[in-house]
Amino acid sequence: MEKLILFDWGSVIQNDVFTECYNLTNARRKVAEDMKPLYFEKLLSIFDKDEFWTYNGDTYKNYINMALKESGSIYSYDDFKKSYLKFNGKIPYFTKVVDLIKHLQQIKKCYMGILSNISEFDVELLKRYIDIDSLDFVFLSFKLGIQKPNNKVYDIVENVSKICPENILFIDDRKGNIEVAKQHGWNTCCATGNEFEKIKNDCYKFLKIND
Repeated sequence: MEKLILFDWGSVIQNDVFTECYNLTNARRKVAEDMKPLYFEKLLSIFDKDEFWTYNGDTYKNYINMALKESGSIYSYDDFKKSYLKFNGKIPYFTKVVDLIKHLQQIKKCYMGILSNISEFDVELLKRYIDIDSLDFVFLSFKLGIQKPNNKVYDIVENVSKICPENILFIDDRKGNIEVAKQHGWNTCCATGNEFEKIKNDCYKFLKIND
């Protein structure tokens, strides 16, 4: 029987709230500050825009350059990217979750994949911790052009993977993303990487593996 386990990136693999002093929110503020815009909040708001997570290629580059110009920054796309990778690259990852993914790949009990809302920049950070070329399926918002919890994302997963909904386990920290997965008939695990035992137990239960 073919089964598929899909992991989210933020908060499941990436520990984006690892300290009160330095977390994802602070990293984004540091990027905006680094660009020295005249209108700080205007530039900071780029991270709340759907386009930041769904555009790619030249369209994405033009979008970033326009946002910098409109905020009064003198910096360019390349400067923004360098800053983004610098500050977001300081955010650690959950080693136990990564080790679990590698272990499940080795025992070959199922297909493994990533389903996440991440930007074109973030995939470079993801590759530092996960060999995405070794994964069976990779569904990223900047490639899909849409974000979870849009129903179309889940339809794409089913159409591309050809896996029956009841044979999919999706691990995500956001209830909204989980609820739509449930509506599609998927198995779900709502947890962060801090809840490693829950993630591990749900994976083992799904695959009927004895600990």
